[in-house]
Amino acid sequence: MKAIIVGGAPYGIVLACRIKEIDNTSTVLVIERGSSICLSMVPASSRHQGDTEQTFVDESYLQDLGIEIRRFSEIHSIEAETKHVHLHDIAANYSYTENYDALILSSNIEATDGNIAWHEIPRVFKCRTHDDLSSLVAQMQEQSPSKVIVMGESLLSLQMAEGLCEAHAVKDQVEILHSGSKVYGKLDTGKYMAEMLHNRIRQRGVGITLKETLCEIRENMEQVEIVSETGVIHRADFVILCIEYHPETDLARKAGIRIGQSGAVMVNDRMESTQRGVWAMGRSAETSVDICITPHELAYLRQAHIIADDLFHHENTITTSCMTESFQILGEAVAVTGFDEEEARQKGIAYQKIYVTDSACKFRNITSYSLKVLFKEGDGTVIGAQCIGIGDVAGLLDTFTLAIQGHQTVFDLESSELCKAGEHPINRVGAIGSDSLRMDCPLISWEKVLNLDCADKTRSKVTADCILIDVREQEGYNQFHVPGSINVPLSSLDASLDHIKQKSLVYVYCEDSELSCEATWTLRSRNFNSFSVSGGLFSYHLLKDSLPHKDLIFFGCECNCKGNSMKDERGGDYAGEVTLKSECRL
Repeated sequence: MKAIIVGGAPYGIVLACRIKEIDNTSTVLVIERGSSICLSMVPASSRHQGDTEQTFVDESYLQDLGIEIRRFSEIHSIEAETKHVHLHDIAANYSYTENYDALILSSNIEATDGNIAWHEIPRVFKCRTHDDLSSLVAQMQEQSPSKVIVMGESLLSLQMAEGLCEAHAVKDQVEILHSGSKVYGKLDTGKYMAEMLHNRIRQRGVGITLKETLCEIRENMEQVEIVSETGVIHRADFVILCIEYHPETDLARKAGIRIGQSGAVMVNDRMESTQRGVWAMGRSAETSVDICITPHELAYLRQAHIIADDLFHHENTITTSCMTESFQILGEAVAVTGFDEEEARQKGIAYQKIYVTDSACKFRNITSYSLKVLFKEGDGTVIGAQCIGIGDVAGLLDTFTLAIQGHQTVFDLESSELCKAGEHPINRVGAIGSDSLRMDCPLISWEKVLNLDCADKTRSKVTADCILIDVREQEGYNQFHVPGSINVPLSSLDASLDHIKQKSLVYVYCEDSELSCEATWTLRSRNFNSFSVSGGLFSYHLLKDSLPHKDLIFFGCECNCKGNSMKDERGGDYAGEVTLKSECRL
């Protein structure tokens, strides 16, 4: 066996070690364009004493295994049919050819900065690693600037902003400037979990400006000016660019290897590409339908073992490779696993979503959490989860990671016999999802209630038999409610049923989902066509700022969208039949 690994990334090195462990007579070449390779993922017992940090180390351990490292070398082309690669020795400036039995693509390339001459400006710094982060935080402490702008789409930009704040290195303002719609890619787009994280970061004094694409960086007196494509100018004392990396797949494309939508190499459940004898891993790999590869080093570690096993015909596949990604930013814990909504839509998966919130949690070491879970509409298979809170939310998400890997359904979660089963988030999610699929308490999203799924974002007509009911007590309703809703407290729902049209389509919401689920149960047991709005006001608050206020016709209101508590003949509250007005709008 002769294996050539392209790229000295840590997971590529783990693969090299794994191949030699299985068959020490194999020939393993690692081709690295730069001067060093990284051993940060090699088990600590295999490293030399003192090499415990995630940093660049010498290659003597690999030399002992018989792994050859060719530094300052790069591949110019791949001949997949004949299993040859054309290489170039950068240092010696000569080219040559190598044959292979297995070619593994694991290289990344630094995101380019186009024609922006940021490197010519003394007050603009580049951050690639955590070592750079620590050095820059220390430098900012010495300089004590009034404002620092942090740019970049990687998690490193969030960690940089947090480091500056915790070190009190900036007098007035740390601002994150981002070209995308969210600061962390795996959180759902739109106004849901991503917006919640944005709000909480802002509450802790860090500014966030989104959808600002960098056009020019220039120096003006003792400040740096960032000019966006829209012409807006952002000024700061210093700018820190946190560099993002993307897969390098030009060689694969030229060799006729199929490239996926993300720009990475398409692989099967054994990490093999469409060309026999060529595998891909890490950021260089993209999988097919219903397989979720998480861009995380520990997930890459598993990929290394799968490829090595496949090379030697051992059974090991990547049917569902997902893991809990987590980080903390300014006191907020964030954890995600599996698919987010955008990924599920791209793969054509019909799904439902559940929101569970608890601000006085007694579960594990969590004091509060906001949890979102996605499951398949047909059989209830759990496909993704996201959580933001204070405490060990990653531990909570680990349970959902196991559920995804085990192809478990919400019915499995419901029947799980866990400690404090009535309070456990797993059981709560399972019960809500199971009730929805059984149609005992079906869920519906605000997007569907408000017809936001329509291409033109408007209602085609007013439906006179639709009612939106807020089942909280009147005090909470008076403080805030969804425009167009009527107030029927759960405590008086039974007494009000006679005043609701039997054929009405009834949408029910509360603060999260607990009361609305109970009310929906009651209504459906009385043969009303009712639905519980998933997430209630919790999810509505995250969505409402993006609503198309001017053109969206709503329903269930007879008081110009100010809400309504129906009155009986004596002036008491009850839910009467609703006379809708066509001009009623949000």
